Amino acid sequence: MLLALTPLNIAQIAIRCGYQNHSSFSRAFQRRYQFSPRNFRLKLKTTFHRPVPPHGFNTRIEKTTGRQMILMRLYKAPEHIKGLGDESYHAMQLACLQTRLRRSTTIIALPDILADRINALNNESFHSYRTDIGLYLSDTDNAQDIALPVLYRRVDIPTHYYACTCFDSLAGLYGALTHTIMYLLNRQDVWHVSGHPPQVLWKANHLELRIPLIG
Repeated sequence: MLLALTPLNIAQIAIRCGYQNHSSFSRAFQRRYQFSPRNFRLKLKTTFHRPVPPHGFNTRIEKTTGRQMILMRLYKAPEHIKGLGDESYHAMQLACLQTRLRRSTTIIALPDILADRINALNNESFHSYRTDIGLYLSDTDNAQDIALPVLYRRVDIPTHYYACTCFDSLAGLYGALTHTIMYLLNRQDVWHVSGHPPQVLWKANHLELRIPLIG
């Protein structure tokens, strides 16, 4: 994902991925993908620069203040999960906290979706998918004192910049994602993906895809 969607050099990516240096990362990458990191990046650049972004989407850059999410992990892609966006489903084991959390927004975090899109555009298959479902807390709430059921975890979100794209229904998620990727590839001199999981929030009249950024 970092090779495809960021301008970071290979030594920087090696450190981000936990390797001590460029050489050890390159050897491991070559064994796994049968490409050097440099050739993999060049191959993906050809794919990504096909000028076919989906129409009907608008992407903006937005800064949000620090908040919290309460999430539970499911090992399914979002299109295979029934009930997404329904607050009672997202908080299915949080019934005792519904009054406290009534101003929260339903949310999913998608740690694998960018890798999935990279592989799809590169005609590769991707075999792992995780979807974290839960609640995005209101800016007046603080969940530190809430005892969560064992399946849920508390996630702090620092103040962050996002690429935000609105769409009408979950069926439009991958179109919105492709549009956002193309938008960011044309602005890599200013913004690129941070590597943190993208999120989808259920707003009053639309859904909003957020991809965390660094400048």
